[in-house]
Amino acid sequence: SLHDALPIFMYLKQKGYELVPLEKIVDSLLTRKNPGKVAAIILDDGYVNNYSYAYPIAKRQKVPINIGFVTGFASSYNQLSWSQVKTMVNSGSIFIYNHSWSHQSLHGTNKDTIIKQVTVAQDQLEQHLGSARKIFIYPYGRTGETVINVLKDAEFDAAFTDKKGTKHCLSERFTLPRLRTGNFPLSVHGL
Repeated sequence: SLHDALPIFMYLKQKGYELVPLEKIVDSLLTRKNPGKVAAIILDDGYVNNYSYAYPIAKRQKVPINIGFVTGFASSYNQLSWSQVKTMVNSGSIFIYNHSWSHQSLHGTNKDTIIKQVTVAQDQLEQHLGSARKIFIYPYGRTGETVINVLKDAEFDAAFTDKKGTKHCLSERFTLPRLRTGNFPLSVHGL
């Protein structure tokens, strides 16, 4: 939860991790350069508490936070507005990435729906922010061959699942793993 974010930041810093935007991890894959000991904090969906709680922490602690934003939910109940998103991105502390247009699970969905979910969201990000890196965070972490092919055709650089793991390689850049935090210490994951 967001209330656990500050201890997570402090723990990762104490363990020698540099907290980075997702694009630094993706760029290191694309250029085949070792990024060093890095970690990225990702918040899914784009809830308004990302603005009221995570954003001040990011600015105060000088750490980047990555948000997978569901663009079709902008300004709806308990969701970030485009104005809030733009303010956070312009601060340099928050990085926003495509988390689909309506948070529909894309695995097993028809290709036309997947294309709409991916491209409408990317178009909205670019329209409201001026530019948006083509990195995708799968709704519910669910992927599949059709979704990956749509992302490749749309020239995305990478995509993140909810598959558990910490190792990233170029050949799996459309199924990159993450670690979920919860009511247990990060040391459980060997960090």
